[in-house]
Amino acid sequence: MLKKAITDYRQDRTEYNLINAFSILRDSCVWVPFVDDGAGIDILRRGSSRFFPCFSCEAEMDGCSSECQKAERSFLEVMKLAGTVEGGIDGIVVNPYTEPLLVSTRYFEIIARMESRIEEE
Repeated sequence: MLKKAITDYRQDRTEYNLINAFSILRDSCVWVPFVDDGAGIDILRRGSSRFFPCFSCEAEMDGCSSECQKAERSFLEVMKLAGTVEGGIDGIVVNPYTEPLLVSTRYFEIIARMESRIEEE
């Protein structure tokens, strides 16, 4: 569902599609690459901007170095983790090697406050 929502937004950059992608992302588990040498996360750069990488599924991680360890985390947890990066970040990039979705830090609070789509039993 997450990958389709990202594709929908990339093909039609409407507010509706962005909110839909954020809503699905809010309830999703994503994959985070960790470097096992104590360096932590390999922060991606675009010009002077810095982005915390994560992936919608394990298969999307093909561009990661072979030394990367993989951990599945909720996106809400990843937002908190990204906020602790030394030197700060400008956002999170989901699926940076295929169809990237940039989530600016200015959207973190909005995503955290969104209502969950998960139905409780």
